[in-house]
Amino acid sequence: MVKSLDTSVHFYGRVVDQNGDPIAGAQVSVGIRRFSLVGPFFMGSKNIHVETDQDGFFAVFQLRGSQLFIGEITRDGYEFSRKENLEDEFTYKGLPGEPVFVPNKNDPVIYRMRKKLQHRTFLFEKPSSGIQVLAEDSGMLKGTDFIEGKRTRRPEDKVKDFLSEKCDLWYQATYDEETGEWNVVLKPGGPNGGILVNDQKLYVAPEDGYQQEWSFVPVSRENPKTNFVYLKSRSPAIFSRLEVFSVVVTDGFVRIRWKVTTNPYGDRVLDAVDFPPYSQDPEIKRIYALKKRLKSEAQAALREGRLPERPRIMALIEAAK
Repeated sequence: MVKSLDTSVHFYGRVVDQNGDPIAGAQVSVGIRRFSLVGPFFMGSKNIHVETDQDGFFAVFQLRGSQLFIGEITRDGYEFSRKENLEDEFTYKGLPGEPVFVPNKNDPVIYRMRKKLQHRTFLFEKPSSGIQVLAEDSGMLKGTDFIEGKRTRRPEDKVKDFLSEKCDLWYQATYDEETGEWNVVLKPGGPNGGILVNDQKLYVAPEDGYQQEWSFVPVSRENPKTNFVYLKSRSPAIFSRLEVFSVVVTDGFVRIRWKVTTNPYGDRVLDAVDFPPYSQDPEIKRIYALKKRLKSEAQAALREGRLPERPRIMALIEAAK
């Protein structure tokens, strides 16, 4: 019975960086689905980790199962993106007529990781943010401050402490009852700023090519075709990247969700230094105290309309250890 449900599983892969150079020592998480007497629906799984060699190659062999899954790939100094590596599920034995994967040692499946910049820095990051406009607010101009994480005060707003005097992004969504469509306009939060959109995730914001505004008709989808918005805002300028991951459009509202990454120091680097996961370890707590200090110093400077002093981030982290 086991013989009829499982088969021999072999897999050959290779891990390279954005330039096509091999990455040695990357840890690849692999899952194998197989027949089980105790698992639900007689299916179980086996998880293993393999390491790439000096040429970036890795292999799985001498295992039995019906499907193979590639999970996370990790390596210090590199970043792995699931969106850029969609080929992660392989069927070796399935229903009659179902296509099966045939491994080829001379043609391994390629996985790409991004080699991080050496001059990474502290960045303001908000993993889940965005805008939402109700039909009753159609045509209303609104703004947001990425540094403070607050709405921007408009002239018609009442004085409230929780509203910001600064703006990084103005937005306006207008609903057309005749066509049933929304039109969204995004603008930088200042006359000397600009906005630029494309489908590439850049870790150094573009130097030029910015426009005064971007107008578009949003369409509901989980993975929008235009994924990235680059923003130059304020004076002196700071740079942000909006990574759009969801758009929802109805007659009653439009909602766009994105991850915001902002460099408060005036340069175009949008590659964040890695902070370790928080714990009660004294060393980790000192590093997080440094992170909190950098955030407070940057916020204080930008409230005054000046750029904060650019930190020697790696030296500060080493000193905190």
